[in-house]
Amino acid sequence: MAVKTTASVISTIRFRGDYSNTKRFPDTNIIVEMQASFAELYQAIAKENEGFFDIYSSATTTANVDFVALPANTWLVRAVDILDSGQFCELEAIGIKDRNRYQCTPAQPCAYRLTARGIDLYPTPDAVYTLRVLNTPSAPTMGDTFDFYNGWEEYVVYATLLRLSLNEEGDRAPWITERDRARAIAITGANGRRSQSPQLIPLDDDMGYWSGYGWP
Repeated sequence: MAVKTTASVISTIRFRGDYSNTKRFPDTNIIVEMQASFAELYQAIAKENEGFFDIYSSATTTANVDFVALPANTWLVRAVDILDSGQFCELEAIGIKDRNRYQCTPAQPCAYRLTARGIDLYPTPDAVYTLRVLNTPSAPTMGDTFDFYNGWEEYVVYATLLRLSLNEEGDRAPWITERDRARAIAITGANGRRSQSPQLIPLDDDMGYWSGYGWP
């Protein structure tokens, strides 16, 4: 990641958009739009590349209480595991139609469903259990400095310019092009972070053998 000061990104935005009027475009307003722009990119990368921002968080059940609160700052829940005999086992994610499937006396939970209060557990826990929640945190808030992956600040710059220009006249097409290009670069880079994976050898369909090696 590359550490950028918020001030330097703001300076780039002002330069490229000719937003030198600090009274009309104060830094505080620009930061709001920068945060919204980064959240857009964060969400796009999380959607295209599940797991890029994921973390494991712990939660503990309470006996005879049928839910646990989500770990702090959770945005998306990918999976919930329960510690059983020293090993984590995945709980089954169920839908609303199965909400009454586990009407039995409290026992070790084997399923869960997400609700407004957090993670509903089925059946209701009969004791204290340790849960492991695989989740995507909310997009981080920008401070005086911020860590961007390679080139990601370019998306923030152009997306912020577009937000600032909503009430302005002028041709926004070049900024849209640059924003979309920066988005594509960021997502491609995120998708390719597993550089240790073996490369696939292209198969020559016409010749019927592995191209470049002459294997029959």
